[in-house]
Amino acid sequence: MDLIQILPSRIAALFRTKALDADLDEELRAHIELAAEENRRRGMSAQAARTQALRDFGGVTQTAEAYRMQRGIPFLEALLQDGHYALRQLRRNPGFTVTVVVTLALAIGANTAIFSIVNALMLKSLPYPQPDRMGTIYTRISGTTASDERHHIDGEQWELLRDNVPALISAITSFVNSGVNLQAGSRAQYVQGMRVSAHYFDVLGIQPAIGRNFTSDEDRPHGPQTVILSDRLWRELFAADRKILGQAILLKGASYTVIGVLPQGAVTPSNADVYTAI
Repeated sequence: MDLIQILPSRIAALFRTKALDADLDEELRAHIELAAEENRRRGMSAQAARTQALRDFGGVTQTAEAYRMQRGIPFLEALLQDGHYALRQLRRNPGFTVTVVVTLALAIGANTAIFSIVNALMLKSLPYPQPDRMGTIYTRISGTTASDERHHIDGEQWELLRDNVPALISAITSFVNSGVNLQAGSRAQYVQGMRVSAHYFDVLGIQPAIGRNFTSDEDRPHGPQTVILSDRLWRELFAADRKILGQAILLKGASYTVIGVLPQGAVTPSNADVYTAI
């Protein structure tokens, strides 16, 4: 009998232990009784006939144990027995049980949190085209007071990269979201805003579903004040009205022209509601 046929029967045996043990005991008893009866027919007394039958048969316990080993999966049976014993002990010691449950919960929670961070930062690819070509630029201090501490680049360094490294599609953000009051006609809502540079969405490989990205002119001091909306805000506040393009809305009381709406499901590091040029 090959493994494919043997394995299912052995697994099934794990759930029929009592019935199979009863059948085995009955079969062994019948075998010994038949041998003892044969010995009695040969002239032995009843006691001597049974003793001889047991001697000829060998160890009943050893035979039963060998049969159990053949019909089941020993390591699984041992695991189930250990599990039953552990459950009995936990029922008998409520205080210890609470300690075990809390310890397991903390350990599992910590491991889950650590894996989630590692998965997001190291294992899972970023949800953008060509994530292997994306990176963050920092500066380090060198010289007599050298330091390996990473520092964010400043505005002057950013402009040098933007204007003098044409092979690099670079972008910069305001780093953190900020809450702003948005007003459009009679509609008003408190939203999360992020300031980004002209090529921010180009770096992420995101093109607006309607409208356009920021231009270099809008990314200069005193440039036109424009805004790009998230798909969620566009649908919730403006009922997915495409006529919003070219319309003015107020952010912190200042007028901004809507030039685009991000596609549905677009993911950015900030996931803000509105984006304005930095």
